[in-house]
Amino acid sequence: MLGRRALLGSMAMAGSAPGLAQAQGWVPQKPIQIIVGFAPGGGSDIVARGVQQAAQELMPQPIVVVNRPGAAGVLAAQQVAQAVPDGHTLLVTGGSESTSVPHYREVSYDPQRDFRHVILVARYPLVMLLKADSPFRTPQQLVAAARAAPGRLTYGSSGVASLYQSVFVVLGKRAGVDMLHVPYTGGAPALTAVASGEVTCTVATPDECKAMVEGGVLRPIGVASRERFADYPQAPTLIESGWDVYMENLKGLSVPAATPAPVVAALYDVFHRALATPTWRSFAQRVGITTADKDGPAFTRDIQQMSDAISAAVKG
Repeated sequence: MLGRRALLGSMAMAGSAPGLAQAQGWVPQKPIQIIVGFAPGGGSDIVARGVQQAAQELMPQPIVVVNRPGAAGVLAAQQVAQAVPDGHTLLVTGGSESTSVPHYREVSYDPQRDFRHVILVARYPLVMLLKADSPFRTPQQLVAAARAAPGRLTYGSSGVASLYQSVFVVLGKRAGVDMLHVPYTGGAPALTAVASGEVTCTVATPDECKAMVEGGVLRPIGVASRERFADYPQAPTLIESGWDVYMENLKGLSVPAATPAPVVAALYDVFHRALATPTWRSFAQRVGITTADKDGPAFTRDIQQMSDAISAAVKG
């Protein structure tokens, strides 16, 4: 996998060819902005820049990625929810800002009412990880130990109200166990905490934990996806382990809710075709992204399923 800095540099040098096609009769009248609620170099940013590069070949106007980090993606979501609904402002959605944060604290937008979801671009499985020498080798063993000693086992997350926290909140609700949450300032510190024995477990995307797993520092014991992750076939899903827990870090594009349907359809057409280009395919393979390519209604259902599960678990 390329280093993030090198990857961003290669994207910056990539040409932005004039559009070769105009989708479904709608023609953008000014540059299109893809707003990212996180800093450059993170998963949302990398997906945004990859799809921007691929879609630029199909659009007559420039597509620009704009980072507006802060409050776990909430600041960017607020900005796009209030943007002019003309198709020129999109938000990278599907993560904590869409599924998790609104159930822990008040925000000025509704993830479903205030957005129309255009396309699900990519998905990151969430892998459950323990220290390599942990006595627990399966999710069932971890849950059994947590049930035997309520509040004694700990899990780290990338922060309060994050999707990573919500995996354990939902699992706790479905399995009837209580584990102590230890929030960190990001996914990397949480992984380090597990490796050092500071906390019992955490979840992470495959690209985040790859080096520590391959180095024999961490052991994957489960995944929160609907199916097993190909690189860790020995790690069962939480669903097949006995609990109805589905959580993934989704990356898609959304627009303000009042955006006209023909504009949404045109945007979907362009980005759907972009995901079939050699530009996107080579990019996704290079950086290890699992392409999803679902339409807006299917993307909406995935967000709603996770959001409903988190809401029920948080409310208790």
